[in-house]
Amino acid sequence: MQILSRRAFALAAMSPAVLSLAGDKAAGDKARERATFWGEVPHWLELAAVPGVAVAMIEKGRVEAIHAYGVRRAGEPAPIDGDTLFQAASLSKPVFASAVLALVEKKELDLDRPLAQILPLADDPRAQLVTARHVLSHTSGMQNWRDLAGEKLQFPFPPGEQFSYSGEGFFYLQRVVEKITGTPFGRHMRETVLDPLGMKRSSYCWREDANLATPHDRKGATRRAFFDTSGAQMEQTAAEWHKPVENWFYEDLEREKIERKQSVLPDDLQPNAASSLRTTAADYSKFLLHACSLEAMRQPQIKLNSDVSWGLGCALERSGGREWFWHTGDNPGYKNLFVVDPKMRSGILIFTNGDNGIGLYQRIARNALGRDFSLFLRG
Repeated sequence: MQILSRRAFALAAMSPAVLSLAGDKAAGDKARERATFWGEVPHWLELAAVPGVAVAMIEKGRVEAIHAYGVRRAGEPAPIDGDTLFQAASLSKPVFASAVLALVEKKELDLDRPLAQILPLADDPRAQLVTARHVLSHTSGMQNWRDLAGEKLQFPFPPGEQFSYSGEGFFYLQRVVEKITGTPFGRHMRETVLDPLGMKRSSYCWREDANLATPHDRKGATRRAFFDTSGAQMEQTAAEWHKPVENWFYEDLEREKIERKQSVLPDDLQPNAASSLRTTAADYSKFLLHACSLEAMRQPQIKLNSDVSWGLGCALERSGGREWFWHTGDNPGYKNLFVVDPKMRSGILIFTNGDNGIGLYQRIARNALGRDFSLFLRG
C-alpha cells in the first residue's frame, strides 16, 4: 500500500463536494455530493495509514452529525464511534482557558496581574512579569517544554513581546489556578467545566476505558500511548495512598514521581492543562458550542500574519469573509483539529488515532467546509 506524505495527501485535489459546498447549487445536489465525499473517507484512511477518525459536524448551534470511520486499534474489529475516547492533546488548552476566564469573570484572577505574586516561578527577572494573559496568548516568553531533568526555564524574549507557543506556560497557570481555588486541578476542571457541560466521558485524569482509540505511528502500527504508563502507575499509587488521583495537588504529582525515582518535568505530569484531556467527539462538541459564547477567548492579543491572530486560548482567522477560531492537537499517535465560526455556530471537529492524521484532517476539513485556512499551510 502506498502511503502518501502529509503535504501530498492534504494538498491533493479537492473532491467535487468542495465546489458544491462553496457554490450555489441546489440543496439536492449538495446533499448528493456531500454523501459522495463522506464515502471517500475510508479510502483516505487507508492512504494515510490512519486506522480511525471521528468527525463532528456542527451546524447552526447543534451537532448535525458525527461521522466515525475505521477502528480503534489496527488489526482489530472494534469500530470508532462518537463515544470513543481520544487524547485531545493540545485541544486540552482551550477547555482550560475557559476555566481561567471563568475565574477572571468572577474576579478571582486578574489577567494582567503577574502570576509570580501568587506562585513564584523562577529567579529570572522576566519570570516575575508573566501574566495569565501572556500564558493564554502564548506570549509568556517561556519555551514549549523542558526536556532534561534540572533544565532551567528559558526566556528567549520578555513576556508580551512576541508569540511563542508554550505548553509549559499552561502548566504553570494550572498550578496558579490550584493555588487560587484550593482545589486539585483535575477535580476543578470536572466540577467547573466538564460536568456542567455534560462532558461525562471526559477527564484530565487518566482512567482505564474499553472504548479508547489506540495511537498509531506513521506506518499504521500501534505505539505506546503518551501518559498511559504513568497513568496506570498513578492509579496504583492512588490505591496505596487511599487518595484518588483527581484529588492530587501538584505536590502529590511531584511526590509520586520522586518516590518512583523519575524526573519531575511538567510535560510528563498529569493531569495536565496543556495536553492530558481525554475526550470524545460527542463530548468535545458540547464544549465548542459553549466556546461560541466566550467572546473574551476570541479577543485578538497578538497578530501572527495578515489573516491569523491568537486570542486567549485559541487562534483566530479570517477566511472567505468569515471569522473562525481554531486549534490543533498533536500528541504521539493522535492528531486533532477544530475549526468553528462562532457567529454561525458552525464548524468541524476531527479526532484521529494516527501520526499521519494531520494530512487526513486537513483534507476532511477542506472538503467539509469548502474552504482553505492558513493553519493548513504551516509545517
